[in-house]
Amino acid sequence: MHKKLYVIAIAFFLAVAFVGSASAQLVYSVTMMGEGASDAASSDSLRLCNASISVLYDSSLSITKASQFSYAKSAIIDSSGLALATNLSSRAGEGIIAGSAYIENIGVGNRLTNDTCHAVVSGIAANSEGEMDVVESMQVAPFSLQHTYLIEGTRGGAKSGVGIDNAISKSTVRANKYALSASVEWSIPVPTPEAPVPETGLSHLCVWQDVEPLPPIFSEEQP
Repeated sequence: MHKKLYVIAIAFFLAVAFVGSASAQLVYSVTMMGEGASDAASSDSLRLCNASISVLYDSSLSITKASQFSYAKSAIIDSSGLALATNLSSRAGEGIIAGSAYIENIGVGNRLTNDTCHAVVSGIAANSEGEMDVVESMQVAPFSLQHTYLIEGTRGGAKSGVGIDNAISKSTVRANKYALSASVEWSIPVPTPEAPVPETGLSHLCVWQDVEPLPPIFSEEQP
């Protein structure tokens, strides 16, 4: 069976080391395209923290037997925050069951004092046995998060969720033809000089190894 797969990936790391350098920057973009019984997979994971700020980002994509698909992601990570954008389109051939599954979570948490902590996590999950389109953008800074997306598909479903502190809200749609869109905007006041938060820049973050204070809304085990 005729199959074509094109992959273009560009990544620049513009610093000696990301952690501890205020001028560090990561610019990353990836594009994948396929025609004819195409399979594809992609995954990203990022968990960072310091004494007062934690960041969660993870995503996974799986495509099988698509007659045609395209996938593009761009990301900029520096001391001011994260900016990401995703565009996904997958098509199934006539009489062929194709499989597409996509999961993404983004979150940020702030510990202002020993007794005060604010956190938000936004997530989406979608699957399809036919067509699926995802358009998504997000921005994360130490004290704010923005996440907008539109998911459309056939013969499948989509879920969206947002967790704020200890509250979680989820929405689900399943249909022969479905659409789900949402916009999340979250922010807290920047601490005043009288109550400073140390090391607020994301460039000072370290890998979170032992605990996960920002659990994802959706995972591969529970889409």
